Amino acid sequence: MAACLLALAGCVSYDGSGLLPGTSRMADVEASMGVPDDKRATAGGGSLWFYTRPSGGHTFAVQFGPDGVLRRIESALTDENIAKLTIGVSRREDVRALLGPPHVVLRLDRQQREVWEYKRLEVTERRVLWVQFSDDGVAREIFDSLDYDYVPASDSGLKD
Repeated sequence: MAACLLALAGCVSYDGSGLLPGTSRMADVEASMGVPDDKRATAGGGSLWFYTRPSGGHTFAVQFGPDGVLRRIESALTDENIAKLTIGVSRREDVRALLGPPHVVLRLDRQQREVWEYKRLEVTERRVLWVQFSDDGVAREIFDSLDYDYVPASDSGLKD
């Protein structure tokens, strides 16, 4: 069983390490990172693929040129990207194109809101981002907070 897990770990790369911008192609990325969680067309005929790993904690944006060659792989859930979101202006499509697919989508019927949740594990502290949209698809509230549901293994009572 352990040998199978090690072999599988060698086949699929969590973050695309080993892929080369300017050389790797779409098939190489899929072979390394698996099937993307979201695929989008970009201006100029390129593509943008999103990989959300693990359980939504990291989201990698993989950009391809119109020739299908890898341009870059970068984290999508950065402070810089979150700062680009604007209450009353940013729309669902804007948020999805910038941050990728949400980890969780909730519906608040009484408030007529949809809430997208993004877990953020690539910062020094565990955080969670919530973006609330009104029914017209416009971001009405944006909350970036510590993830109080996160319990480090050393604090969970689990033995190492």
